[in-house]
Amino acid sequence: MDGAALVWIVLFLVTGVVLVTGIVVASLPRRREIPPEQLLKTRFANGEIGEEEYVRRLAVLQHDRLLELED
Repeated sequence: MDGAALVWIVLFLVTGVVLVTGIVVASLPRRREIPPEQLLKTRFANGEIGEEEYVRRLAVLQHDRLLELED
């Protein structure tokens, strides 16, 4: 086997690995981002934070949303 044939074989194998990797990665389920308000509700429901903390943090999140909408 000469050098040119070896280069083509290696190139073919690398291309195959890249294609298969791309297909596998593309087929993986996407991670859905949980809205901060939902995380806050969950923490409150689980007893991790109290009502006062929940209301205070919710007000901050809602204020931040309003600022985002104004931009």
